[in-house]
Amino acid sequence: MTEKKYIDRVVNKLLCSRARKTEIRRELESDIHSALEQGETLDEILNRIGDPGKAAAEFNSSFSDAERKAAKRHKRLSVLLPVIAVLAVLILLLIWWFPKVKEIGTSGIYQEQTVIEQTMKIIEFWDADDMESICQA
Repeated sequence: MTEKKYIDRVVNKLLCSRARKTEIRRELESDIHSALEQGETLDEILNRIGDPGKAAAEFNSSFSDAERKAAKRHKRLSVLLPVIAVLAVLILLLIWWFPKVKEIGTSGIYQEQTVIEQTMKIIEFWDADDMESICQA
């Protein structure tokens, strides 16, 4: 695993503010670079620090309850807000897509009386079982 991936995994599991995550990221980078300069290999350093989940849990245990709760709330909101936005867009598209109900005479395309007359003719042909006339109407 690369240094960046390791640090990203640790930081992603932290339950704190963005500023604190940035601070911890810098600390980890600094610690790893110092150890590399002293001759340790990256694998040795990562093994010494431990699993990213365990390292994050150690950091999380040092945060206050209020900070952890705020971080959890922020994570929930960061997931919930895009979901709400997508649903809102879908609802607006559905409203726009469904046909609007208007009186037939107000459409400007059809005359109400003409539609009524044509409908009555078709009903008469239907009652007479005259399908050819319906197709021609």
